[in-house]
Amino acid sequence: MNPRPAFNLLVMAVIVSALSIYSIGCGEKKKSKAIFLPPSAGSGMGTGTGTGADTGTGTDTGTGTDTGTGTGTDPLPSADEWEQVASGTTQDLYGIGFGSATVGWAVGANETIICTKNGGDSWVDQFGNLESSVRPHHEASAHILGSRYTNPGPAHLLDVCAVDANTAWVTSFGPCRDLDLTPCFVTTSGGTTWTCVLTATNFQEWGIYAFDGQTARICTVGSPGHPDSDIIVINGGFDVGSLRVSWASLYDITFATRYDGWVVGGEIWHMADADSGWSRQQRPSGTGMLICVEAADANNVWACGDDGVIIHTTDGGATWTRQESGVSVMLWGIDFIDANTGWCVGADGTILGTTDGGATWTAQDSGVSHGLSSVSAVDAGHVWACGVAGMILRKK
Repeated sequence: MNPRPAFNLLVMAVIVSALSIYSIGCGEKKKSKAIFLPPSAGSGMGTGTGTGADTGTGTDTGTGTDTGTGTGTDPLPSADEWEQVASGTTQDLYGIGFGSATVGWAVGANETIICTKNGGDSWVDQFGNLESSVRPHHEASAHILGSRYTNPGPAHLLDVCAVDANTAWVTSFGPCRDLDLTPCFVTTSGGTTWTCVLTATNFQEWGIYAFDGQTARICTVGSPGHPDSDIIVINGGFDVGSLRVSWASLYDITFATRYDGWVVGGEIWHMADADSGWSRQQRPSGTGMLICVEAADANNVWACGDDGVIIHTTDGGATWTRQESGVSVMLWGIDFIDANTGWCVGADGTILGTTDGGATWTAQDSGVSHGLSSVSAVDAGHVWACGVAGMILRKK
């Protein structure tokens, strides 16, 4: 349910499980079939002796065999633990969030806000439900998406936080049309209508955590030369203030309670008492950029990022330790349903799962090699991930 930096489009390379036998060298599928041996010909002989003109005895015997042997195998079931669903878009998707087992949103490049009301079976566009006068555009913005790639121009939506089946918040890349302010958007009608909330920044809004349809917290990233960040406070549907953090590049934000939250990027910051009471926490040595953070409760928090890094705290951030992810790729998204069960996604179709709080992370077969940017879990049976080229996966 969190934002992800944009990444290069990857060529789709769906990993097909071994459903049949292939002949060597040509790649042609070889159908298995039973082998039958034809029946053998019968043979016989007879002898007879007799006396007299009209009497005699004789025998006529024959033998024959009819044998057959055969071998065959039915196709094996797919080993993939996730299935791809049709998103209806080929745009890169940066964030996904579900407010229930059936209702969720995904957002991404080039004016992409899509919604499902049936658990991901079908998706519909909702960007058109934004009032045209406040739809964001970025032709005039000098910022660079994620401090990594040049500005493509059209509006990009970077993160979505779904509170419930009716309420969701979406962040955007940069200034609104004809204004030097960056908007976010909120719906309390399941996406039928969206309200624009202007924030007092022209930075890129990366991460958002929402408590309800009136209250949210946003973290921002500045420009490549000046990666300052804001932690923006939205109360009553309005931007009521922010904290400027210099040279931090804050990409994601999460809360365990209304006043117990964390924000990560180049640093880790924690709030324990009020919106102005943010303080820096010490991360493990050798930890690179952290892209996503998720709190299961006030004690158990995880963050992931560069080079397969996953870090965890069991004491609210007083101490952070690294967990063994088993991968070295960039990890873009992480989500937990409780202190034990969670998922992490990243480059090259990487999906990791844990049922012991991250003491062990197990690779899951996504069936794709696309970069995956975000993951959202409602419960153990309802989990979704999204990524480049409109990719949306659903856990089987």
